[in-house]
Amino acid sequence: MCIDLLNKGINVIQEQPVYQEHLYKCYKLAREKNLIYLTANLYSNLSNMQSFAVYAKKLNIYSKLEYISVSFSTQLSYVALDLLAISGILGDLELDNNIIKD
Repeated sequence: MCIDLLNKGINVIQEQPVYQEHLYKCYKLAREKNLIYLTANLYSNLSNMQSFAVYAKKLNIYSKLEYISVSFSTQLSYVALDLLAISGILGDLELDNNIIKD
């Protein structure tokens, strides 16, 4: 649908999750046609997510987060990492290769 809209000259804002290949095709087409193609994150604007971010930021004032373990699908990686970022949760990212199976 996004490709059809872009081909008709219509700017597009698409909600997550978006597959990487689809994202690339839409972004490339938008550039060729001098259009806007953006991906949005509705989840960051939901009230429960905003509440989580507020409480996480307050907790960050009182103590340092030592460890967090998160699991999510590839399609939700943008949403999950965005939630951590808006919550003020910072640090080094380490991938546990023992979890990923071929």
